[in-house]
Amino acid sequence: NMSQGSGGVDGNKGGQSLSAYAANITRMEDFDVYITKIGAYNFCNMCESKKDKSITNIRYHIEAVHFPGHFSYNCPTCNKMLTSRIAFKQHKCVVAFRKSNTVHKGVMAKVKEGEPLKSELNL
Repeated sequence: NMSQGSGGVDGNKGGQSLSAYAANITRMEDFDVYITKIGAYNFCNMCESKKDKSITNIRYHIEAVHFPGHFSYNCPTCNKMLTSRIAFKQHKCVVAFRKSNTVHKGVMAKVKEGEPLKSELNL
């Protein structure tokens, strides 16, 4: 559900415009040109303070901080559009929690009313 947008690469921390490079970013792996690996760690070349052993986490950082809105992610549950994979993953967790919490509350309401649960009916 990822699509490419025209988002704001001009607002990166380095103060330089990355608009010329943005056209070449069509997938998450394209952010690798902004990553340097030193030993076990991957570093963001644009802010140099972000490091992680996971290249995926650095890619997510680059997308969210230096290329906000470049890609968009559509939630299939509520149709909300999110502008980074990190935001999309967090949103999915919240949606799943709300959905499970609603289901849980419905089950608990039935228990309080004395109705048998499906598991008790062997369905």
